[in-house]
Amino acid sequence: IDHSRPWARKHRAALHHGYSKAPYYGRYEPLLEEFYSRTDDLLADFDIALTVALAGELGIVDTRYVRSSSLGVRGAKTERLARILTEVGATHYITGPSARNYLDEEMLHREGVTVEYMTYEYQEYSQLHPPFDPNVSILDLLLMTGITAPRYIWDLP
Repeated sequence: IDHSRPWARKHRAALHHGYSKAPYYGRYEPLLEEFYSRTDDLLADFDIALTVALAGELGIVDTRYVRSSSLGVRGAKTERLARILTEVGATHYITGPSARNYLDEEMLHREGVTVEYMTYEYQEYSQLHPPFDPNVSILDLLLMTGITAPRYIWDLP
């Protein structure tokens, strides 16, 4: 991360400008401030820590997170993915729909891994600028719905 450039300040300012009127902005502002105050050397460190923190906000707390680089696996594309999944003991892989264009499902099946393609059909929630746009960041959902956010992802009552 090049800290000589004001990327963090610009990101924070954009989030503040876009969401300061969101119902739960105040609840999540300290978290955002914490992350945009970090001085990680690697973008991966920032991204992973933020992903884990946001997952925690969604109630995902008993999940083990592993950096693929720590597993020592080699290979390219689906071969590398298959080795990672084998290394962590996975038998089921959930991925986005665009992976159909490049994922070698047969290779994963030979390794004993089933594949499921995610469908992104979340229920609508109020957004600051209608009409509803489902293709926004998880931050939009959290800032607009607060602790009820998981209900919109997993259709919980």
